[in-house]
Amino acid sequence: MKIADYSKVKALGQENVLLLDGPDGTKTILAPDLAKALIGLLSSEEFISGVNMADLEQATSVLGDNTLLLGTATGNQAVAATVLAKKLAAMLTSSELVSGLTLSELAKTTTLAAGDYVMAGLTAGNRAMTAKDLSKALVALLTSQEFISGLKMGDLTQATALTASDNILVGTSAGNKYMKASDATFAMLDAFAAPELHRMVFRGKNLGAALTAAQKTAIQNGTFKDLWLGDYWVINGVNWRIVDMDYWWNCGDAAFTKHHLVIMPDGNLGANKQMNATNTTEGGYVGSLMYTTNMADAKALCTGAFGSNILTHRDIFCNAVTNGRPTGYAWLDSSIELPTEVMIYGCPHYAVMNDGANIPMKYAISKSQLALFAVAPKFITTRQNYWLQDVVSAAYVAYVGIRGVANDHSASYSYVGVRPVFPVGVS
Repeated sequence: MKIADYSKVKALGQENVLLLDGPDGTKTILAPDLAKALIGLLSSEEFISGVNMADLEQATSVLGDNTLLLGTATGNQAVAATVLAKKLAAMLTSSELVSGLTLSELAKTTTLAAGDYVMAGLTAGNRAMTAKDLSKALVALLTSQEFISGLKMGDLTQATALTASDNILVGTSAGNKYMKASDATFAMLDAFAAPELHRMVFRGKNLGAALTAAQKTAIQNGTFKDLWLGDYWVINGVNWRIVDMDYWWNCGDAAFTKHHLVIMPDGNLGANKQMNATNTTEGGYVGSLMYTTNMADAKALCTGAFGSNILTHRDIFCNAVTNGRPTGYAWLDSSIELPTEVMIYGCPHYAVMNDGANIPMKYAISKSQLALFAVAPKFITTRQNYWLQDVVSAAYVAYVGIRGVANDHSASYSYVGVRPVFPVGVS
């Protein structure tokens, strides 16, 4: 039978069997085995030359798990697409690799997140870097002048007000730092203004629950750094407020040359205290029951709050009264005292004055208004009565009234309290 007499086939299946005539006779062979045997008889060039690539289905992309045919010196091998890509990239120089990359063909991004990665070409090779680290690295390469020159203040949103929680950038010798807006004004004044300004500018800051080492130093050296008029400590439930600074400086029969704060509580430390047991002012302030006994509780509270930091200085006090007029005085050690009308109001109201015929002995080193009451007179009135030193008559003494009235009353009046004044510093 002739071959031409058989039906023609145009495809073979895995199960097809063919006849093979050889030196050992005619035998059968499966179609797949015949295909392998025939390919094995061809050189790689002969095999490839028979493949028309145009006849194959075209691939437009390669996935990581795709397999490609690779002809090697030891024969054809299959290789994963990802492995082949790495091997091909390794054969290129950095210049050759990058030259084949057209950035404009990539999807554009207009923002970066801190966790985004950017490729950096380093002397040690290509490295990945987070966008945040790249930003820091780029800024670190600039001088402060170069960095600031790229910043146009006019491009920023304009602030028309500051709040206590706002921050301000400060360039220091130790690097850039920030400062709370609420601290900036007083920090600049601390650095550049004279210490005397501290007793004229009201701040009213809570300084804590105790006098600190830094505060003691600032008092002792007279800079009063970070201590301002109206600032206060809250100790044992009492607001102890700065009412002046260096008020008694260089005064006294022995000069008082220790820098000091002048402190008063915001309210009374003791209520229902008599100036005297009877309606008399004989003996003046230092001869009164208030001076000798009735201030003891208030003094204990002051000492409990500031201890040895309450200073002693020399002061002059009335110690004799004749016909309701001060006629004697004495220099005495002083620490915690009642204030005077002049210290509170800036002038006498009820205190005995010179009438042109009788001149009272009114020697005083506390001769000007305490700064707090000049700058913020609201602190004079506490809605409590409190005694002052001043003799008004043979039976009456001055006090600050509950309604804010400069007032006086009989020395045995008991509905008046004690609001003392004292210097604080370092002995």
